[in-house]
Amino acid sequence: MRGGSNLLACYVAMEIARSIAHAQPSSAFTAACHGFNLFCGSEEQKQKWLPPMARMEKIGSFGLTEPLVGSGASGGLGTTARREGDTWILNGQKKWIGNSTWGDLTIIWLEIWEMAR
Repeated sequence: MRGGSNLLACYVAMEIARSIAHAQPSSAFTAACHGFNLFCGSEEQKQKWLPPMARMEKIGSFGLTEPLVGSGASGGLGTTARREGDTWILNGQKKWIGNSTWGDLTIIWLEIWEMAR
């Protein structure tokens, strides 16, 4: 760094890395949630969620990883869903649901065959 020490350059690099480490996962999970809503959501869901997510007024959350299969959806996810009236009941476990503590909309991956029955 011009006019600074190597130690100062290291501190600056650490602060940049820290800000990227916090910003990147948040934006990545919002983008994943946004993308699934765009390609798989109903028109009503798209109208409700996509504009405020694009304006960064709403944050997306994304749950894929499971204790026994990791993030490999082709490995057979164990999470299932069933409908009871107007409500979906989810059964299973997820780990590391990105943005889960502050997300406004959460996309959960589950075993699709259970839904088809």
